[in-house]
Amino acid sequence: MFKPVSPKRNSEEIASQIEESIFAKSYKPNDRLPSERELAVQFNAGRAAVREALRILEGSGFIRVKSGGDGGIFVKQLDSSRMTKTILDLVRIGNIDVQEITQARIVIETSILESCIDSLKEEDIQALEQNINKCEELIEHEESTEGEVQNFHLLLASFSHNHLFEYFLISLVDISDYYIKQHLPGLSLSPTHLEHHRAILKAIKNRDLEEAKKTLVIHLNSVEKDLNDYFYKKHA
Repeated sequence: MFKPVSPKRNSEEIASQIEESIFAKSYKPNDRLPSERELAVQFNAGRAAVREALRILEGSGFIRVKSGGDGGIFVKQLDSSRMTKTILDLVRIGNIDVQEITQARIVIETSILESCIDSLKEEDIQALEQNINKCEELIEHEESTEGEVQNFHLLLASFSHNHLFEYFLISLVDISDYYIKQHLPGLSLSPTHLEHHRAILKAIKNRDLEEAKKTLVIHLNSVEKDLNDYFYKKHA
């Protein structure tokens, strides 16, 4: 399955070969890889180099290492986590700000609306309605809407049946949540937030793409303004 590696930087070469085997679907999600000892033999490398390669792959989200009697090295289902980490690193070093996140979300979410508004099923629309109702119930009972309020947007992304749209949006939503937790703890949901969701849903029900997109842009810009206002108030 694998070729012997040269001594120089062999842990990186090992990791690269295993990555390529996953991309080529020689190993699929949840498949068990050979043991550390078996990999060392196949690669003609030391177990320390194999162990380091596995650490690289685990940190990159390609594999999970499970201990115990039923343990082993397993291929993970690739998702948006690697993309999220990359963008999050850029946010943390200051290369991306809230405005840029908003601009990216506007481009992606209006594209999502364009791709799915005419094909949405009744159960899809009901799911969006139920999400809004659930958020309203949480607010009424003074419970946190964290996670649930963003599901409105993630549901729409899932209805596009475009995995890249979903992954991009999940990453941007995760980054927005990270920014709020790190810089704006205590920020409460604006009263207009769910009103905007209802207005977007109304336009979707009417299959009015332009109105849905216009309301979505107003909504995302409003969220950005709330974040900036709260940030400056907090640090005034």
